[in-house]
Amino acid sequence: MKNWHQELTSAFLCSELGFTKAITNNASYIRSWINILANDNSSIFKAEKQAEKASELITAFTKIEVLKLLKNKIFSGFHLIVYTFVKLTKNKRMNMEPLKKVIKSFLLHCQYEKRLSNKTNKAYGTDLTQFIAFFLTKKVEKIREVDRRLILEYLQYLHNQEYKTKSIKRKIACIKAMFNYYEYEQGDFINPFRKIRIKLKEQFKLPTVMNLQEISSILQNIYLLKDATAKGSHSYKSLVRDIAVLELLFATGLRVSELVNLKSENINLMMAGQLKVLGKGNKERIIQVCNPDVLKILNEYKVLFQKQISKTGYFFINRLHKRLSDQSARTIVKNYTTISKIAKHITPHTYRHTFATMLLEEGVDIKYIQKLLGHSSIMTTQIYTHVSNTKQREILSEKHPRNRVILTV
Repeated sequence: MKNWHQELTSAFLCSELGFTKAITNNASYIRSWINILANDNSSIFKAEKQAEKASELITAFTKIEVLKLLKNKIFSGFHLIVYTFVKLTKNKRMNMEPLKKVIKSFLLHCQYEKRLSNKTNKAYGTDLTQFIAFFLTKKVEKIREVDRRLILEYLQYLHNQEYKTKSIKRKIACIKAMFNYYEYEQGDFINPFRKIRIKLKEQFKLPTVMNLQEISSILQNIYLLKDATAKGSHSYKSLVRDIAVLELLFATGLRVSELVNLKSENINLMMAGQLKVLGKGNKERIIQVCNPDVLKILNEYKVLFQKQISKTGYFFINRLHKRLSDQSARTIVKNYTTISKIAKHITPHTYRHTFATMLLEEGVDIKYIQKLLGHSSIMTTQIYTHVSNTKQREILSEKHPRNRVILTV
């Protein structure tokens, strides 16, 4: 009989193409050998274990290293034969797996196994739709056709589209996560990202914050509008809601998504305004609202919208008697920034930055600020140490050693 297992071993060490031809040429011998094993369940179990080991070894080592293992009899011809059979019986089906199917499977994995938020899943879906659209223009429809060169072309395409570095990093991270998932699911898949080192340096940009005069101007203007509006009117109710939104953003430093998703059951205005907030990663935290003016406007808002709040279950309601959306909250912030004639680009997140920066300037420990903001890492909170100009001025004017240098000239 032809020494077919020796031919396979030699072909594997020479080239991938030669190995594939050797598989095809010796298919009948391999199948016959497997059929012999099929009569013994223990042999089949052994074959499966050996195939798993072979797959791990071939994936983990280079061909030169495999040659050394063969010589040392650590990696036997038996391993290679079983691994070959696995490739022969499975690879045709696996190689035909389209990108669309893999993406769909990955998104389901993110939604139901990793339990990622709806926002993250939506962003992943958008990024992967863009990814597959690019590869379809390159006539690439199968995941195993994507290689290192094509991924680098896609990276160049994103740069040419003038996306911000932060956006490109997110898109690449999403694609890499999908390839890592597929690699985990399919043992013999060679992940092209293992041959790529992408380092995108993001520009360090300080967050925009408001000063106390700007905050005072916005709140002063909106309270004046409220006092000038007839009580009981639709405009009055809308103004009370808008004040409640702005006051709560500044009083607590909530993210806009946390604000609009506040449930009425998680707000206890009787207990010094205790809020139970569900933040990123489904992590809960408790925040107290202690300012009497903020508590007063929140109570007034709750009385005016009690019926709608009870119906929807959410605390902040829009004009259609449904939950206030993220975009509606942004519009509220933008409108009163314009009315107050503030030139800065103010968003709900600016209130969060302002909240943290002002607390830091008042001497609050950064660890407490971290907990209030719901940051998992203090490194995220430390950006506010760069923004605090008042604290910087205080330190340099009082603590700098130059102040102790006395000139006798």
